[in-house]
Amino acid sequence: MWRVYLLAALIAAASGAISAYVTVKLTVPEPHAGHLLAPPPLTQKLTGSDRLEFPTGEAPSEKIIYYTIPFASPPNLTLTYGGDAGYSVADQTVKSFKLQRICPVKGKEDDWRIIGCNWLAEGLAAK
Repeated sequence: MWRVYLLAALIAAASGAISAYVTVKLTVPEPHAGHLLAPPPLTQKLTGSDRLEFPTGEAPSEKIIYYTIPFASPPNLTLTYGGDAGYSVADQTVKSFKLQRICPVKGKEDDWRIIGCNWLAEGLAAK
């Protein structure tokens, strides 16, 4: 006789567990896959235009240009005006870059002047 009560208790426990499982699955929303991933890092894009007053002469001259906001690592720097027009990036850090005057025509260094530089820097923002 006790076996009947044991069988009834096992069936009740199993049906209770199944009911609880189904109730939780139907009422609690599943987290979507994007919720578990970290958000993409924020990039910043800085543009600038500088008037460069390089002195004439044979000696190469340099100018340091500072970013308004520092980057986490040296950004991707693009010279958008005259990349081959007489200057190049000599050094680059997270806070600045250095332009160096290079005359493209040998023998004309005394007459060579560079007036403008447009640049674009893109990279991760410093925290």
